[in-house]
Amino acid sequence: MITIRGSIDFNKMIERIVDDISDDLLDELKSATPVDSGQAAGGWILKKSKRVNTITNKVPYISELEKGHSSQAPTGMTKPAIDKIIANAASGKYKRK
Repeated sequence: MITIRGSIDFNKMIERIVDDISDDLLDELKSATPVDSGQAAGGWILKKSKRVNTITNKVPYISELEKGHSSQAPTGMTKPAIDKIIANAASGKYKRK
């Protein structure tokens, strides 16, 4: 027999987790982006909506940086950033609070 005490608003919980992951991913992308003028790192934009958040960067040369054309980020930015989010998830960072 399972007893549930209190109520859980799953929609709010999911939204919070998605927002937490998105915020952390944005921070990781900015940190992993090579800095010369700072334009590429500053170009990351997070747009939030219910359950779907989008991170974009419209700096014209961002795809070249992602391909590793900078010694500061030879493996690009997205893989290291996503690897960090996966490590965060594995450590329990995004569990329900």
